[in-house]
Amino acid sequence: MLVQAQWIVYAVLANQGTLDGHFGNAPPEAVARIHMVLATLSLVSAAIFVVERASAFAFQLGFSALMWQLLRERSRHTLGVLIAVHALVGLPAALFQARMISLLAAAVYLLLGVIVAVALVRYYRAASKEAR
Repeated sequence: MLVQAQWIVYAVLANQGTLDGHFGNAPPEAVARIHMVLATLSLVSAAIFVVERASAFAFQLGFSALMWQLLRERSRHTLGVLIAVHALVGLPAALFQARMISLLAAAVYLLLGVIVAVALVRYYRAASKEAR
């Protein structure tokens, strides 16, 4: 979230014509890179950022609630798997930001993650209903 705010500030400074003055000590290549990134920003990239952050929040909230339920039920054998899956949720975003995978591959990875998360929630809801 802070990175997106940083780029918004850079864009405002660039629109005011004062961006280069704030980077007086930076190498010219770094300032040129900032200008290049600012030139490529669009509404689509902002929308992708919002969707990615909202989905990451939903995953974190859902996995945290599921982990809490597992702890309450003393189901420690599945807790390790859930912790690993919880950590893997952030992997596609990191790989996409590092330009190691395409946006389509990240979307497919996240779609598979949603399918697994829904399956886990349904499984544990059914198991908790049977236990009652």
